[in-house]
Amino acid sequence: MLDIPMRWYQQDTVNYIREHRHVYLNLYMGLGKTRCCVEVANLEKCRKVLVICPKAVINTWSEEYQKWGNGTLEVISDDMGKTWSVDKIADELKRRMQFKHDFIITVNFAKIVQSKDKINKLTQLLFTTEWDMIIVDEAHKIKQHNGGSAKTCHKLGKLNYNAIKVAQSGTPLPNSPLSAFSQYQFLDNEVFGESYNYFQKKYFMIGEYNQYVALWDKDGFKKKLHSRMISFEEGLVSLPESMHQGITIDLEPKALKIYKEIEKNFYVELDKGELTVNIALTKLLRLSQVTGGFIPLDDGGYEQVSNAKAEALEELLDDISVDEPVVIFYRFDTDKTQIIETVKKSKRQLFELSGKKDELNEWKSSTTGDVLIVQIQSGNAGVSFVRSMYCIYYSIGYSETDLEQSIKRLHRSGQERNVMYHHILCKGTVDEKIYKKISSKMKVARDILDTSNSDSDIIAYLLENRE
Repeated sequence: MLDIPMRWYQQDTVNYIREHRHVYLNLYMGLGKTRCCVEVANLEKCRKVLVICPKAVINTWSEEYQKWGNGTLEVISDDMGKTWSVDKIADELKRRMQFKHDFIITVNFAKIVQSKDKINKLTQLLFTTEWDMIIVDEAHKIKQHNGGSAKTCHKLGKLNYNAIKVAQSGTPLPNSPLSAFSQYQFLDNEVFGESYNYFQKKYFMIGEYNQYVALWDKDGFKKKLHSRMISFEEGLVSLPESMHQGITIDLEPKALKIYKEIEKNFYVELDKGELTVNIALTKLLRLSQVTGGFIPLDDGGYEQVSNAKAEALEELLDDISVDEPVVIFYRFDTDKTQIIETVKKSKRQLFELSGKKDELNEWKSSTTGDVLIVQIQSGNAGVSFVRSMYCIYYSIGYSETDLEQSIKRLHRSGQERNVMYHHILCKGTVDEKIYKKISSKMKVARDILDTSNSDSDIIAYLLENRE
């Protein structure tokens, strides 16, 4: 256990959690959310602590407890066997728990998903254990109130009402203020009630495509939200500057023609009302894939139609010293293929962080100017890339949260140099429109954290801003 005094805001956070018991911890990245929770477990002499978190931060919790814990709890992780079934993991955890009366267990969101007919053995084990403290790390992951892992968290919250419960995230309202409902169901369902429909009607105006438009009762919503929340912003950490550069490129004539045909059909179908939100999003994905250089085929394969982004990436890498590490974010597997080929040309060593590979530690321990390619959905939370001052976005999705979280992987506590972000955007395409939309929402609102950017919101924005 390290003997380093807590900062004043960390001590205030610990005191707040101990006093209020059910707390949303909204601290900027690098301010020590994890340390605060470990300190609460120390002071409250908790014997059974459950942490539900993304896969990427499971090992982080083990490391943080070794640093800040008082050593009375055995750390148990669900990541003990990458090829093990969930039931086998549950059996092993149960065996260990029988011999260890005091423990902190870390569980990945993906392993506690409830289906309509079945609750897996791991989830059942969590339900039948009486917890002293439950922490949901990166709580915005349970923003969908009817999602499988969200339902598990809700039930755990109800079964353990008297436990200390902490939801923590640097982006509490990732899509819109509607996201608060599910997260607060875990903390305390008395805050917003148990009915999502009632919650929605009481506080919100909902527009076309089921998008959030405005709050009926902003003051009432804000009061409820902050009744369980403690917040500290990035001003408490002295960070270097960060700069964003949009690199606009032209698609080749053939690729642009294909893009315009798909875009035209997309808007025609939208205007006729023939598309559901999910189908519309699928078609938007096709547009984004074209800007990356590929179109999907009926047989499941892909045809390459453009090399514009790959050429722009090659120029960028040429402009960055070969001694400098670089982080490249992408969305599609076809993007990854292009990136890998381009990086190889630059003679740099390549590492990957995605749903299939985790080479983050190898990249961190490297001492050369290598490249870490990161699938934005896999590397947008709970990890640090402060080794690099250069970040390139080859492609992004429609999620403001993914973009904001990924940006903070480099520009956070521990970064000692100015950070440069390069966004490769195809001119006159969905790239520019989506980037403009989500970057305009990148500020966490100072009054109610009012960040509105749902999938349906994106569709409405594209309709309003068609060419």
